[in-house]
Amino acid sequence: MKFRYIRNIELLTKHTSDMKALPGDVICVTGRLGKPYGNEGDQSPTPLSEKRTFLLQSKYVHSLTMLSNGLDAELKVITNRSNVSAEIELENIPFSDAMMKEYGSHLSQLYQTVLHGDNNKELLLTVDSIHFADLNAQYYEKFGEKLLAFGRIVNGDPNHINYIENGFGLMSIGSQWEHLC
Repeated sequence: MKFRYIRNIELLTKHTSDMKALPGDVICVTGRLGKPYGNEGDQSPTPLSEKRTFLLQSKYVHSLTMLSNGLDAELKVITNRSNVSAEIELENIPFSDAMMKEYGSHLSQLYQTVLHGDNNKELLLTVDSIHFADLNAQYYEKFGEKLLAFGRIVNGDPNHINYIENGFGLMSIGSQWEHLC
């Protein structure tokens, strides 16, 4: 019992603001993005606080935050705090069933909503790439869900996130997407 108490104190002192993403880290989320829990087909049986506690215990998690201001804004918090950049594979972003029903094949609207909307109620984290598979297996064993990877941390300008679609870089300009060739 005493060990558990000490372990909980250690968890309280491990502040997420002190965590730094490292080049090579896998960028992932704890669930599909697009709508807050409570929508049919998108509800997780496990509270985010329990998932957060579990992930904070892992030495392989280098950064962790709650998605509340859109994926783009939260990624920039991580990259600025860590002085790194990120590459995001747009086709790997895990959209919720509700988002897919609402927007269907309108990919630009899906991307805009997830990247800049405030309707993502999941945890965003970066994980040491060498140990990602092991952590994902432990996470699956505990929660019956997998961490969903869609990008990686790279060296570069912390204010610039490279969004990649079908092998081509994209950049956001207002509410439009422009292909970079």
